[in-house]
Amino acid sequence: MRADLTIAGVFVFAAAWLPAVVIGASGGSGCDGQSCRDAFDSLPIPVLGPVIAAAQAHNMGWYVWPWSLAQAGGVAMLVAGLIGHDVPADPDKSTVTIMPTASPHAAGFVLHARF
Repeated sequence: MRADLTIAGVFVFAAAWLPAVVIGASGGSGCDGQSCRDAFDSLPIPVLGPVIAAAQAHNMGWYVWPWSLAQAGGVAMLVAGLIGHDVPADPDKSTVTIMPTASPHAAGFVLHARF
């Protein structure tokens, strides 16, 4: 298990899902029609809730898609952290890396060597 990825996944998912739960709990108090209230009821569903809400209430715009993607990213990080494993690096191995670099005033290559 990778604790760092698991913890990051929990925080990313919670940061995207908890506002959906709070907004969904309002029950669509500012809505005029039943379809709008139904859309607010589906918001607390993890990952698919914002997409379902956008399909039910046509006045919800494109901004619900990143909300759903953030929840899916958090779940993916959580799962990868729970089933993932660290690949040990060989500390005695020497490496030489050549990387391209660019800046407003210069361009070229950087040589990174470890012995």
